[in-house]
Amino acid sequence: MKGWIKSIRQSKKIMFIAIKDGQTDHQLTLKLGEYELIGELKVGASFIAEGYDSVTPRGFEEFVVSKMEIVGVSDDEYPLQPKKHSADFLRTIPELRGRTKGLQSAFKMRHFLSQEFHRFFCEEDFIQYWTPVITQADCEGAGETFEVKTDWLEEKLTVSGQLHGEVGMMALGQIYTFGPCFRAEKSATKKHLSEFWMIEPEMAFYSLDQTIDFSEKMLKSVLSGVLKYEDDFKKMETDTDHITSLLGKEWIKIRYEEVCKDFGLKFGEDISSETEKALVEKYKLPVYVTHWPKDLKPFYMKKDDKVAYCFDLIFPEVGELIGGSSREDSYEILKSEMEKADLDMDKMDWYLRTRKWGSVPHSGFGLGFDRLVTFVCKLQKIHDSIPFPISY
Repeated sequence: MKGWIKSIRQSKKIMFIAIKDGQTDHQLTLKLGEYELIGELKVGASFIAEGYDSVTPRGFEEFVVSKMEIVGVSDDEYPLQPKKHSADFLRTIPELRGRTKGLQSAFKMRHFLSQEFHRFFCEEDFIQYWTPVITQADCEGAGETFEVKTDWLEEKLTVSGQLHGEVGMMALGQIYTFGPCFRAEKSATKKHLSEFWMIEPEMAFYSLDQTIDFSEKMLKSVLSGVLKYEDDFKKMETDTDHITSLLGKEWIKIRYEEVCKDFGLKFGEDISSETEKALVEKYKLPVYVTHWPKDLKPFYMKKDDKVAYCFDLIFPEVGELIGGSSREDSYEILKSEMEKADLDMDKMDWYLRTRKWGSVPHSGFGLGFDRLVTFVCKLQKIHDSIPFPISY
């Protein structure tokens, strides 16, 4: 048996030690005077123990120790003594907070969700595609990028893998990316990170409606897939009702103009986080808001004179979870939109050329992975969805 000591309690003849091995919790039983101890027992210390498995008179499993060696010492200043710690306090010790029961399970759930996405895309015959982190492309064209500068290089950290993903789609038909993105904007809110992870599929010959339906199928499959990790939900002290209540029902699809009528907004006005919250509270389900005003959306989206052929998926508790659209597939129209957005055409010519030879109708979307983890684990802030959050 190997692991770390979580807590210690002692009677006259027996010492009980709660331990964890990184995946599961166990109880060690030390009969005083009947074992060999090398080192001092302290909460937080690591150890190697020899002994045998047993069952208590009450039916609980235990490991009876015959020899125990302390590998890494600890002391009384170890911050994670056996008591309840606030989330705010734990954020001050990112190097240790993953050792707590709740966040250990949250970080495991992040892994489980990741695996469920890979499983789903594999079953749907998608190819994982790798896009650059250092790039000249600014997908949103908003200038909110981190700059990378050396004596010989001046580039940016990516805000999205979408544009390069479209290159992969033209070669492989349907692809997805899963990687880090960076946004240089004030992000010290419970929903934003400066470094975050996105899942971004791009699909050839997909219409907007097909893309919306695909994203709903994807999320329902992934959410269903993590329900089996009951022990980790218990350790996070949450149930799964917030997940199961979304399954088995068709999610809401509503045009932007209908939202304006329902909530007294002017056409062309962005939807606030308060309105997003009111939307999901009204329908008690995730809501797809489609066909936004074209002036609110980036250059790469297919548009008519009034609207962009796009959607945002508004999710309970976390707000916008997915943003997607039909991509503009006409060379001339895309060139015009890029010029209107005042993009550097020399640096972005590679993207425009994807429409020059064999262009096809296509669509895609980006999903905020950290926000999904926040929702699934019922976390107070998105900062608890990732081991080392970065926000400004």
